[in-house]
Amino acid sequence: MPLLRRGLSCILRRLDEPQRLLLWPCLRRPLCDAAPLRIEVPRHLVEVSHSRSSGPGGQNVNKVSTKVDLRLDLSSTPWLPADVRERLLVQAKSHVTQRGLLIQCDETRSQARNLQLAFKRLQGMIDAASVVPMEKPERVIDLEPPAHLKRRRQDAKRQQAQKKQNRRGRGAEF
Repeated sequence: MPLLRRGLSCILRRLDEPQRLLLWPCLRRPLCDAAPLRIEVPRHLVEVSHSRSSGPGGQNVNKVSTKVDLRLDLSSTPWLPADVRERLLVQAKSHVTQRGLLIQCDETRSQARNLQLAFKRLQGMIDAASVVPMEKPERVIDLEPPAHLKRRRQDAKRQQAQKKQNRRGRGAEF
């Protein structure tokens, strides 16, 4: 897939090792180290079916099959890396069925537009799954309050005790 940036072009190829890119020597420095590798969905592996849509639309709803269902069999996807596949199964678990990944679109009255939106949704799901999440560092929570808060609390307790002590001395004069 060609990458154009600042008038320079380079071709990226994915190697067998994860997270490694091969840059052709047409570049002096790698420009695309921060850009994630985009995994394209092979359209011939996606099963597309059309059915009648629900909702408003008058007679058009009853006559034209505008709803689009995309099915992608995730069990046989050699083009999709294993780690991306696992993240996709977790992130899109509401779309996963026994037959694979199911995406439905019936937002517009046009079958072609619904097909385009469904493929865009599928590509977005795969792009989201291809991003490796950052590991969060473990935080140790200190349960003991800081020393200045301890001093402030003890000072307040001393002042309250002194106030009560002063009240106790006056009561004997009656």
